[in-house]
Amino acid sequence: MQAFSRNRDSVPEPTGAAGRGLRAHRNLIENLVPYAAVVLTAQALCVSTPVTVIASLVFLAARIIHALSYLAGITGIRTLAYNAGLLATFAIVVGLVVR
Repeated sequence: MQAFSRNRDSVPEPTGAAGRGLRAHRNLIENLVPYAAVVLTAQALCVSTPVTVIASLVFLAARIIHALSYLAGITGIRTLAYNAGLLATFAIVVGLVVR
């Protein structure tokens, strides 16, 4: 019965594809917070322009490409996708400021 009462403090980090998947998930969560703050601010201020809509679609596509390239271990594409998502977030911020 003691084997079932242990917590998971001593469970090792996953390796290989499972480890890359976990890191991709953590990266998405870390990047989703600032994006959500910007998009929710735009929504609260009723800001919706072609630039903000396209930037949101670019962010979505970039995060999907980032996750797939992270799982596949393709670092160059992963970096480009990360930067595209970051620039899309900044484009929405600019849309908020310039409106």
